[in-house]
Amino acid sequence: MQVNDTFLTGSYARHTMISPLKEAEIDIFCVLKNKYFHFFRFLPTSPSPTSPQEDQKTSGTAGGTFTSGAGRHAYFNTEVRDPNNLITLSSNQFTPSVKGWVEWVAPAYKSAITSPSFDVTAGTDIAFGTSATSGSGTTSSAGGGPVVAGHAYEIRHKCSLTESADGYGVAASMGTEIYTRVLFGGT
Repeated sequence: MQVNDTFLTGSYARHTMISPLKEAEIDIFCVLKNKYFHFFRFLPTSPSPTSPQEDQKTSGTAGGTFTSGAGRHAYFNTEVRDPNNLITLSSNQFTPSVKGWVEWVAPAYKSAITSPSFDVTAGTDIAFGTSATSGSGTTSSAGGGPVVAGHAYEIRHKCSLTESADGYGVAASMGTEIYTRVLFGGT
């Protein structure tokens, strides 16, 4: 392992934090390189790196039109990072080459939303995102679920209102706009 820094500390309870050491009771901390940080907080044991897929648009471009009650697919057009070729991205669907776990975030504007993950190959929902409502602002639905190698998947938005142009999210106009994001880790 590569270490950025180390430091010693003690315990307030044992009076070794600020006092001279009477006994060898100290804690040694190692600050590791960033590459050891694992992005998934809820991913069950995954040695694989994450592979983010996103809906990216140019600055000032809104997320797209929501249609009330429809289970519209989220847009995916950018494979952000996939050093081990774990994901194939095509036609707003992602296909993992190994079994694993996905987590996603799907935004909405002026609507109630949920975001099921849909197995296109098997023709069934695999997991449901959180339900949320934004009233007159922006909100998002997040979820996670298992995926099977070789199956194509979509994240589908289900909303309560039709919202033209920015139903999938409002443009911030401060650089690349990122709307729906999926993170994948192989198990």
